Amino acid sequence: MPAIFFDLFGTLITAESDDKAHRALSNKLSEIHGGVFSGDEHFRMYHELVHSVGGEKLTSSQAVWRALEILSSRYGFKLKVTQSQVRLMHLEFHVEYAKPYPDSHTSLVLAKSACGKVGLITDADDDMAWGIIRRLGFDNYLDVVVTSEAYGVSKPNPKLFLIAAEKLGVSPVECAMIGDSWKDVEGAKKAGMKAVLVKHRDVELTVEPDEIATSLYEAVEKTIRILGCRKSSL
Repeated sequence: MPAIFFDLFGTLITAESDDKAHRALSNKLSEIHGGVFSGDEHFRMYHELVHSVGGEKLTSSQAVWRALEILSSRYGFKLKVTQSQVRLMHLEFHVEYAKPYPDSHTSLVLAKSACGKVGLITDADDDMAWGIIRRLGFDNYLDVVVTSEAYGVSKPNPKLFLIAAEKLGVSPVECAMIGDSWKDVEGAKKAGMKAVLVKHRDVELTVEPDEIATSLYEAVEKTIRILGCRKSSL
């Protein structure tokens, strides 16, 4: 039986809601430390760290903490929070701000009804991914969730995609990945999967996807055709 995998940020939930969560967290950390640094300064540093092409690969919460450590050294102030407290705040803000696209639930229902096996592959902290999934009810449709933190690799490393396929007992050639990033497309193709890009935003690609869609629901419909699944009535 074929399987459909989804990305989380920018695919099932809006990239804007993720951005708002991080900005709110940066502002909160600035407030806790008496405004010694600005929320914008912390957010920019976090963004540089988490999206760095070279160097150490950090999870989202690790990058938030590292940015705080750097600012503490730069301005000479004592940290008033621990790393575990920052991780908890990171989780709470993201779960609070997470906003699904209008067609996220219907798209998951369609994927599940047509192909049977549905999973999630995300570059996210494990607790944050699960917190969002459960609050939004996505867990009702997902058979497997694979996070970069849990397995120590990030997209576009094909290992993450191969792990997801193995967990569902499906050959990669029977799988398709739906995502909004070049990392989703490249990782899926390197793993031997089909890839469908949902253009929720402009993106520069390193590898051409099998299909491009302008909405998530359209992406699922195209994926069903690629995999040869039978579309059921909702």
